[in-house]
Amino acid sequence: MKLDELELGDILFYFNRKRSVLPASGDKPYAVTHVAIVSHVGTCPWVSHITERGLVFNAIKIRDFEYRGLKYLVYRLRFDQDLHFAAEASQLARMWCIANENVKLTEKKTSGNAASVDSFLPVVSVPHTFSYFKSHSAIFRSASFGKKAIDYVNKLEWYKVQNIIPPELRSKGGMYCSMFVVSCYQAVFGINQSADMLAVDARTVMPWTLYGYIDDKFSWKCLGEIDFVDKPLYL
Repeated sequence: MKLDELELGDILFYFNRKRSVLPASGDKPYAVTHVAIVSHVGTCPWVSHITERGLVFNAIKIRDFEYRGLKYLVYRLRFDQDLHFAAEASQLARMWCIANENVKLTEKKTSGNAASVDSFLPVVSVPHTFSYFKSHSAIFRSASFGKKAIDYVNKLEWYKVQNIIPPELRSKGGMYCSMFVVSCYQAVFGINQSADMLAVDARTVMPWTLYGYIDDKFSWKCLGEIDFVDKPLYL
């Protein structure tokens, strides 16, 4: 699919062609290294995601695709035209970043090629919201949708209703990439819809676990890999 065909709430799975998160495993899902949610669309779509820099809202980095061997596989929620879950989840993802009291705005210089000029792309971020401990300890924990997972959905839904940014994204605890994306959706789904369409524990789900779940779930459809053939040169 083309870059400008992305829609709000689309989930991007980043596959690294060069390495695997767990090199000892030959299973394809383990090549999933990162997850993000599309939260601005158009000629130059933006994503919200948790990176080692914290919660970040930035334009899709096409140069990662070209030089770091990444590919972006897109999944979209089915039958969402009237319910607007995806749009709401993308709005939460964006607002939890730009409305955060600790938000910072920087400009990242992106070098062009011979046919383009250097440009500056804004990057919105909330530092110190990435949890190394959670991202690594989750590898050894179950992501099943049990009582603790349901209790956490209750909290997420309450944060949304009360227009409160989760404490993990302010000063307490932090998140990691797949935890963030699932939290955005479960906050708008609530318990019943989460049980039907995203029945995983946001606190312990790893990127490859989330990919395996969504890829096997009829509620979500795979739109394929993003095609950068007609990409703007300055990105």
